[in-house]
Amino acid sequence: MKKILKPLISVIVIGALSLTINLDKNVLAKDIENTCKYDSASKVNPNSSTMNCLLTETALSYDVPPEIVKAIAEGESGNWRHFDSNGEVIVTADNGIGIMQITNQAGYNQDRLKSDIVYNIQAGVETLDKMFKRKDLPSINGGERDVLEHWYFAIMAYNGTKPVNSPIVQATGERNANAYQERILRIIEKLELIDLTELPFLREHFQYDSNSRENIKFSAMNYPFDLPLTKSKYFFKTNQKVSATTTNVKFRTRPSMDSPFSTLREGEIVTITGPFEYEEVSTKKNHFVWYPVKRNDGTKGYVASSYLNYSASTPPTPTTPTPVNASASLGVSIYINGEKQSFSNQAIIENGSTLVPLRGIFESLGANVQWNQSTQTIDASKGNIKVWLKIGSKNAKVNDNAINLSVPAQVKSGKTLVPLRFISESLGANVQWNQKTQTITITGD
Repeated sequence: MKKILKPLISVIVIGALSLTINLDKNVLAKDIENTCKYDSASKVNPNSSTMNCLLTETALSYDVPPEIVKAIAEGESGNWRHFDSNGEVIVTADNGIGIMQITNQAGYNQDRLKSDIVYNIQAGVETLDKMFKRKDLPSINGGERDVLEHWYFAIMAYNGTKPVNSPIVQATGERNANAYQERILRIIEKLELIDLTELPFLREHFQYDSNSRENIKFSAMNYPFDLPLTKSKYFFKTNQKVSATTTNVKFRTRPSMDSPFSTLREGEIVTITGPFEYEEVSTKKNHFVWYPVKRNDGTKGYVASSYLNYSASTPPTPTTPTPVNASASLGVSIYINGEKQSFSNQAIIENGSTLVPLRGIFESLGANVQWNQSTQTIDASKGNIKVWLKIGSKNAKVNDNAINLSVPAQVKSGKTLVPLRFISESLGANVQWNQKTQTITITGD
């Protein structure tokens, strides 16, 4: 009896964790349905504005740029469709299911993928998020999640890292406009109305046999490009100053393309006055959203997210750490397995990354941590996972794998701070960011 007791307990614990995560997903799905005023039991394609909401809210809940999720849904299903004209779920010849065309994904309920649009979208966003976290795919620059071009290889992997998706045609050295990720990026440009930077890949960056089904081999695991890249338009905050991206930007009286408008001049600074809103005419299909803004003269109106940019006077990420506490404008809360963390008010935001106290995060995730004062290094372990960081260095390790951090561990006001997402995901936890509630939710064993 003793021989089987420990495995049985393990199964119970693992099963309980799985149930907790599934419950979290179900609660999240219900919240999204309520926010978007959609009943998943209806089994009909929602109107365009509602579908925009479902895709956007799900993307934000996983800290994935909505531009990418909406473009993939567009490219996969065509016109954001889940059901055909007869009310039957769309299943393609290769068994792709529904709006996100989920194919052969273990761990998902196939019947629910067909009947529940929100569940299908969640599965697609989770898949995309996993692609972004893969260590066998290259990254772009520091791999910041809010930079659209940084998702290039994650988008590729959503469809497959096969020769057909090589950015460069090996035989000619020309750009492969038919590659899956290139087509998705063009959808973003066309329907989000924003210009993206074409990454200057070279033929030697990708090795493959055009006649083989083997995956592409990448010549490097990081591609540093000194180019102006594009941040997502969905992370502007209330009271943030933003600028008009071009001439004659329409400044509308309502969040609708049908409303009267005046115009903003290129570079004109306006202030965000609240969270973004969706198109109020439900039949109009926009990939973008509307931000309520105020001009310098006090006039209030709405501008499409596509035509707003981070103002030069208010950069998108702080140049110095911004304390996060109850009185700060960010007001971030951190939950681990449903429990709010007391170290939330000691966190800082730097260059888009959340840094938290060393022992607070490691101990909350059940890891052992050691600090070496003489070498300024951190060694942590949990089971067979070992994490190594050095203060001030962007080089880190998880087991024997070298990792390049966008923001290094550092000491501020006598406290050692480490990057929250890197630590959590390295230890096998899942991290989700809710933009509207400014909440970080971490789930793991």
